[in-house]
Amino acid sequence: MIVFKKGEDFIPALKRYFQKHKIKSASFFGLGGFLKAELAFYDLKTRKYNEKKFDGPFEVPSLVGNLAQAEGKDFMHIHAVLGKKNFQAFGGHLLSATVGGTLELTILPEAGLSRKLDKGTGLRLLNI
Repeated sequence: MIVFKKGEDFIPALKRYFQKHKIKSASFFGLGGFLKAELAFYDLKTRKYNEKKFDGPFEVPSLVGNLAQAEGKDFMHIHAVLGKKNFQAFGGHLLSATVGGTLELTILPEAGLSRKLDKGTGLRLLNI
């Protein structure tokens, strides 16, 4: 487990953790809060991500993702659900986020996850 503190830039901090511990492949899940976040939605027709920034604070009732290798480089795929104080929730592909009060993440190292470009979707999909 890893616990992120208020104000941390989540994705760069997670990358540093993986590098420090020499983790090249993992699944992870977590919960906590974000002060702000940027999410994306992949449009299969245009093969482009629609991106949007959100100012919080937000609860993070669910965050899931994985780390794999794509073309010899680390590739993280993260989705998050953000909850507002009026109990509305929305989610998508997490591009960036600043931790709110805390973010608790459970990391499960995996053996040899890799991604390969799928020409049909334009996405780098897990190659299992």
